[in-house]
Amino acid sequence: MASEQSGSEERKDHLAGNDEKSISRSSALENFSFLKEVIRFDEETNEISAANTDWLILRGELLRELFDGFRRFLGREGANIAIKAAGKNSGRRFVDVLSQREIKLDEADMILSILLNQGGWGKVEMDIKRATKTANFSITNCVTARKIKSTEPSCYFLAGYFEGFCEKLFKVELECIETACEASGDLACEFQVKPKNASNS
Repeated sequence: MASEQSGSEERKDHLAGNDEKSISRSSALENFSFLKEVIRFDEETNEISAANTDWLILRGELLRELFDGFRRFLGREGANIAIKAAGKNSGRRFVDVLSQREIKLDEADMILSILLNQGGWGKVEMDIKRATKTANFSITNCVTARKIKSTEPSCYFLAGYFEGFCEKLFKVELECIETACEASGDLACEFQVKPKNASNS
């Protein structure tokens, strides 16, 4: 009888934990709904706007072709620097938009996860550790590596995005390195974010 009560209590605790996660997720989703409120389509100019900037729906293939074009015309090293810088600016801007909407930044990672997973970027998992100012991101079927073959990591835009996003959250200078890439034959694209002066060990 005692063991049955114990098992029942454990199940209740487990369900309570799930309820807390559901409430947290619901809160983030509620905050994320601001996109529906601020996205506007101007029928006179045919322009989509949100958060004081213009938006565009692009094919994933076009995004990959753009990056490939940058590498052909600028050289791989120069293009990768430029692509990562553009991603970093986008990641920082995303946190700025959340702040402008008075959304709690402790929910920023959950909102980013929803945006990436439901926005076609791939299946994204993230582990953000605010105490150590580090983060790990994993993406399977990553849009910037999809249908690409390379001998080295190719997702510089996302590496920059995660770097900028986390810098805004942690308020310290960081670096993001792609440690594995589907374009190179790995099972997923893996990104590690850490303080810039941290040891490479």
